[in-house]
Amino acid sequence: TFWSIMSLKQYAGWVFNKLGVELRMVRHDRPFRERMAAIVGFCSTYHITSAIDVGAYVGNYGQGLRDAGFHGTIYAFEPLEEPFQQLSNRASKDAKWQCWNLACGESSATT
Repeated sequence: TFWSIMSLKQYAGWVFNKLGVELRMVRHDRPFRERMAAIVGFCSTYHITSAIDVGAYVGNYGQGLRDAGFHGTIYAFEPLEEPFQQLSNRASKDAKWQCWNLACGESSATT
């Protein structure tokens, strides 16, 4: 539900803050390439060398980061088999783009 998602976001923000990492929400009112360039600029300014893509689907976000010049490691998580295969194929030629066929959430479960 909305509230469990919000509490998860708040908890994740708190955990990452304790680790010295700032989580930022990205507004989607700008074109995709412009957003990716802004994210890569932020990463460069703050010496961020890793990105985590939860719900990576087929890897559009990771590819957008690469196209905008991000050279760090991308950790991508996608639970659905078909999109994961496409994601895995897309990332296979990039040693710094690691993919896992699993979901990230509050509890351990299978469907």
